[in-house]
Amino acid sequence: MMASPPNDMQHRFLGNTGLLLSKLSFGSFVTFNTQLDFEKSYAVLERAFKRGVNFFDTAEAYAGGQSEEFMGKIIATGIERGVWSREDLVLSTKIFFGTKHGTDQKAGPNEQGLSRKHIVEGTKASLKRLGLEYVDTIFCHRPDPCTPIEETVRAMNYVINRGWAFYWGTSEWSAHDIIEACEIADRLGLVRPVRACSWVGNGVGLTKMYDRRSINRSIISSSGHVLSSSTMFCTRHMAMGLRRGPLLHSAS
Repeated sequence: MMASPPNDMQHRFLGNTGLLLSKLSFGSFVTFNTQLDFEKSYAVLERAFKRGVNFFDTAEAYAGGQSEEFMGKIIATGIERGVWSREDLVLSTKIFFGTKHGTDQKAGPNEQGLSRKHIVEGTKASLKRLGLEYVDTIFCHRPDPCTPIEETVRAMNYVINRGWAFYWGTSEWSAHDIIEACEIADRLGLVRPVRACSWVGNGVGLTKMYDRRSINRSIISSSGHVLSSSTMFCTRHMAMGLRRGPLLHSAS
């Protein structure tokens, strides 16, 4: 029997929460179905998990919702095969674009954005595709200038209160909008966003990374908001808001 590979993965706390994430995460953007069949997709995630990764990310828009379906089947298969339990995994998805983004189908006026309607309906649809009762974290995939930030904050808290997610965060939001969301949450006694995310990779992405790093510094130092981003393999930038956690070993 082949020995399990060594696992020296480090974990970090998510912002000022008690949730521990692996220092690297695995994202499913344009990976499942169109590039890898199910068994190859499953094998990649199983290998990542056995190497210590516990954080897996997807979105409603990826491959028109098929990425979430694949991720859900992979999670269920791993549970059936005794490789992991749901409690072993930290899962996130993202809401904004809907499932018709990037396809030849035209999205309806309320099938995208950050209105309460789309956040609630989009989250329920994502969970159905994933075959899960909840995700651990949920992102606002982009800012929505057409929806008041207070409406989005209230809707994300509704999602948390229903038990569909434990935490919420933002992706590609400006520092100003993140601070406004935190201030609204504080004023209303609601849960703040605990994560912020930005892309890296090409020249443009790297510029965004450095801009976001300076933004994160200003947010953390001036207002005490502890914000962080996740890291997809080779595609996401580890942010400054992840607190150092204990060196843990995941199940293998």
